[in-house]
Amino acid sequence: DELNSLAGIDASTVSAIVGWLKEGGMESVELSGSGDTVVAVGAAGAIEKLCGVHLHTFEWRGEGQARTTVRAYRAPRVGAAADPTRLGVVHEDDDVPRVPSFVADAVALVDGLTDLAPPLRRVGAPTRKHVQDRARASGASVAPAASQVPALAPGAQNVTVVMSRGGGALEVRFIPMCMDGSVATNAQEPCSEHPPALSYLQLNATARTGPHAGKPYGAQQAPMCAAGAKPGMPVTCTASIDAPYYELVNLTLQAFFGDGREAMTGPVSHLAHPGVNTPPITPRAITSLYGIPPSTRVTNKTTTQAVVEFEQQYYSPADLAQYLAEMGLPSPPPITVVGPNVASDPGGEANLDIQWILGMAPGADTTFWSIKANSSVEIDDILAWAEAMLALESPPSVNSISYGMTEGQVDHYQGSGYVLRSDVAFQKLALRGVTIIIACGDTGAGDLGAPPMSNPTCSVLGPDWPSQSPYVTAIGSTYVSPNSEPVCYEGVDCSDGPLGEVVVSLDHGLFWTSGGGFSNKQATAPYQKDVVDAYLSNKGALPPASMFNATGRAYPDAVAIGHNLETVLNGSVIPIDGTSASAPIFAGIITLLNDARANAGMPPLGFLNSWMYSVPPSAYRDTLVGNNRCGSYGWYPECCTAGFGAGVGWDAASGFGSPYFPVMLQEALKAGK
Repeated sequence: DELNSLAGIDASTVSAIVGWLKEGGMESVELSGSGDTVVAVGAAGAIEKLCGVHLHTFEWRGEGQARTTVRAYRAPRVGAAADPTRLGVVHEDDDVPRVPSFVADAVALVDGLTDLAPPLRRVGAPTRKHVQDRARASGASVAPAASQVPALAPGAQNVTVVMSRGGGALEVRFIPMCMDGSVATNAQEPCSEHPPALSYLQLNATARTGPHAGKPYGAQQAPMCAAGAKPGMPVTCTASIDAPYYELVNLTLQAFFGDGREAMTGPVSHLAHPGVNTPPITPRAITSLYGIPPSTRVTNKTTTQAVVEFEQQYYSPADLAQYLAEMGLPSPPPITVVGPNVASDPGGEANLDIQWILGMAPGADTTFWSIKANSSVEIDDILAWAEAMLALESPPSVNSISYGMTEGQVDHYQGSGYVLRSDVAFQKLALRGVTIIIACGDTGAGDLGAPPMSNPTCSVLGPDWPSQSPYVTAIGSTYVSPNSEPVCYEGVDCSDGPLGEVVVSLDHGLFWTSGGGFSNKQATAPYQKDVVDAYLSNKGALPPASMFNATGRAYPDAVAIGHNLETVLNGSVIPIDGTSASAPIFAGIITLLNDARANAGMPPLGFLNSWMYSVPPSAYRDTLVGNNRCGSYGWYPECCTAGFGAGVGWDAASGFGSPYFPVMLQEALKAGK
């Protein structure tokens, strides 16, 4: 009631909306627990008449994909009916949901009339929680359709990704290209269908940092290839080379063919950027780095946390039990499951989330919250979760979310007003003492990627949603390295130095880039204005003013390790990457702080940002190296001329840095006294 009063909800207006829906033939009309959302269920015909729209059902099957069935209002444009990823605008200005004038001013959003969220972002460009995560988790190779393969010199191999998977080698994945320019489709003998066949490869490396800087080495090998999703699709091959940990290396891939000809990899590939090999990361490695005593456990029964999942991502209790056992961690209290969970079909994202939040906060009362979509299309209806949370008397205190999309597309595909309405819900949860941790994206400052779900250009950088909300805590990613100071890239050998962290980016050796930047919708939050103004005063480190909104909410707020996180999936221990790894790690650390406060008779920290921006710099491990100018487009690296760089203090690549637990704990126990 207090929240509704603060939000200015008028009971008579709500009553009028309920009456209009009932008179319109809705089968059920209910007021949500938050008090400001009305949920109506009715037949399609009644909804069409009530809202003045036309509902349609579409089916689409992309190349190599299962059929997708979606519901939307307004027929697609002529020529686009077969492919919802190409619809552009699902509805037009003359066919938007209508509400009567006597309640129009009170209605912020009409949601639920469409579940058409074009899946092209997932198909074409890797992001923090989509196909790339699943490919990393399973070790699967995901090749683009032949039409997506860029033109290269004859025989030059089309490298799609360079990966460090936690072992002693760097792995290069590529689509084999034949001398006549064709794409290989034969996994057993690539290019035999377009002779001459690919005979063997030479993968070469030259270190840029460390004790071996400037020294080249190489490995000759036969290609190891996997077939495409169906006959006639491109195959994906791998080559690997042993590489010392932490050394940034330049790579070249030479292909030798059966007729004696050879070809060097062209510049349109990940080989235009360096690679770096790093070790696997376990919870013990992170607790050691962040100053968390190894015996730290959650002991207070009131300390709660949750991971929130979308897109039919489920977790396996058996995998979780194996993970905790192999990491030497105690079993938690029984996991509370809200929503669907198909334990026999676990996803890399969901397993990662629940394993790592418990890896950092062992013993905590944990909820696995799964939001069911209306169809198989991947929709991140984060507002539905927030509304459900508001209906609870005691929602989980700390919540980790690794989903979202480009800010500029949210209202377009989720409904006009969705961003604003979500912020209202986040604000209410903040007032109730709930912490929301958001992964801030894997495609850099521009949220680069294929439209419509990502931003296809560098002309204006596209911030990630809901990272850009001032009412959530946005977390970026780093990887572990002794080369954590700028001098290490200027000829100084830092290999014997202490381990620090580097912002994850293509420019610094990884195959993806952590997100960060400025909102184009939300203003700079009051709690961050001083540090953001200080950052903006260093204009030499910023993109051109035309590329970003300097008055917007700036993010990330902090970072955590997000590379080579050991995770159990289907009984196998494999490394997974992403800001979607950093978010549950940071969330688990906040749970530890809440547990200490609970044991001291104090409430949870709740909304974090005002506190995070007020603690001393010693509460963080400042990240000094990295930038976020790059992303991926159609599985290929794409870089803007400028992004945001890491430096001393807060910055739009790493926030304040990663948490230093001893000081954070001291500050947490002071807060609110």
